[in-house]
Amino acid sequence: MRHHTRDNDKKADIESFIRRISFLALNNKELQFSAIIGGVKQNLYITKDALFNRPNTEIIREELPPRDDEEEPGRTEKDFQAFLFGKGSGKDQRINERLAILGMDFYNLGGKEIGILREFGTGVFNKEKSEKQRILPTEFIDIVTLNKYREIAVIELKLNDPKIEVISQILDYALFFRCYKDKLFSILRKEFKGKIREDNIVCYVANNHFHPMHSKIRRYYTTEKNDYKFKMKQITLGYTEIIK
Repeated sequence: MRHHTRDNDKKADIESFIRRISFLALNNKELQFSAIIGGVKQNLYITKDALFNRPNTEIIREELPPRDDEEEPGRTEKDFQAFLFGKGSGKDQRINERLAILGMDFYNLGGKEIGILREFGTGVFNKEKSEKQRILPTEFIDIVTLNKYREIAVIELKLNDPKIEVISQILDYALFFRCYKDKLFSILRKEFKGKIREDNIVCYVANNHFHPMHSKIRRYYTTEKNDYKFKMKQITLGYTEIIK
């Protein structure tokens, strides 16, 4: 879910945009990408090292405030999120067994007692957490958990919302987790039982209907041919085919 703490925080939005364009340029070297804002050409990150390996002065939120089931009730998307989070399960400690509905990466998780986090906050700051020092906007990721391979799973849920920008949204989350993975893994080790694989992060976008142009542009975002230590996957909810 996109949720910028301050709508007029243009510098943070611009930095987020530059990082996305930098990724696309690195990922599609046969094409030329540039970012021009207000008539001014912006400098891109021209190497993976520059994009992914951030200075220690860039800090993230380390606290994980509790989320209840009744936040923003009445919206199908949020109700679905609350169900996956374990609403009505009668369990105080929420686990991710209901994610089986999302397919094979979450198949047969029952009994493994893997934790699940809802509305996971992003946001990056320079040295101190204040609006003046903000580097990237704050957004709230629908679900963070582990998949059956014990990889960090970052999940954005959509229902009846086929906007094309969902692919840039999941790229924002992927870049956040990749750039700050050491800090994030330190936090998540405390939340999830057992070993966490640290060689790969998987970012999923789940929707029941994607924009008609989605299939044409997603090839520019593919992570299959490069070792970024993250992958992006799409899940089509309710996929149906004729029995032949």
